[in-house]
Amino acid sequence: MKKGYLNVAQVVERFGGISRRTLYNWRKQYNFPDPVGPHKNLYSIEAIEAFESVHFECGEVANG
Repeated sequence: MKKGYLNVAQVVERFGGISRRTLYNWRKQYNFPDPVGPHKNLYSIEAIEAFESVHFECGEVANG
């Protein structure tokens, strides 16, 4: 797993340009990792990769 953080724009880009609303919905519906940091605007790459391995490999969440 890769360590570090992505900002919101990078997370959106990582998932093919999803909307910020989709990202919010994933947090509520699929337990997408909550943002961290002093301004709550960073996402842990490790947490995102863990989310991907659980939710995308089983087809539970469609990308975008």
